[in-house]
Amino acid sequence: MGATHSTPFTSTASCESSNDGGGPSYEPDSNIPSAAASSVPPAPMPVLARPETFEEKLYRKFKAEPLIPIGCLTTAYFL
Repeated sequence: MGATHSTPFTSTASCESSNDGGGPSYEPDSNIPSAAASSVPPAPMPVLARPETFEEKLYRKFKAEPLIPIGCLTTAYFL
């Protein structure tokens, strides 16, 4: 009874895959024809925003928190 028992390290399981990563392998769905997958147009390229100039950044930050630049200018004036 104990002599026929095998350890999991010596026997091979039938569910093991042959891929290198050891994880699940991707298998494409056979129900989708290959012509339908290639007829989908590619996504459009993203539009990149132009870089912000120093004046635009200064105006945006002054508009977000106006007391900080006013306090800096007031401090610089009295020094």
